[in-house]
Amino acid sequence: MSDATTNSTPTENVKSSFVDTIFDVGFGWAAHGLTLGKLALEQTAKTLEKTAKSLETLATEFEKKEVAKTEKKA
Repeated sequence: MSDATTNSTPTENVKSSFVDTIFDVGFGWAAHGLTLGKLALEQTAKTLEKTAKSLETLATEFEKKEVAKTEKKA
């Protein structure tokens, strides 16, 4: 055992254990938050991709209608 461990009092051991527990909880919450952030960004990317495809489809439909309108006039 190290000198710090053998020379420490029970109160110091409890304090050290408490601080370690607080850090562990903090790191756990940070990891959880980062995971949720990742999932939110992935979902947003999927939504944006679907929106972009919808806009592309709408633009294609407008182009078809414009071509058909132009051909009727000719």
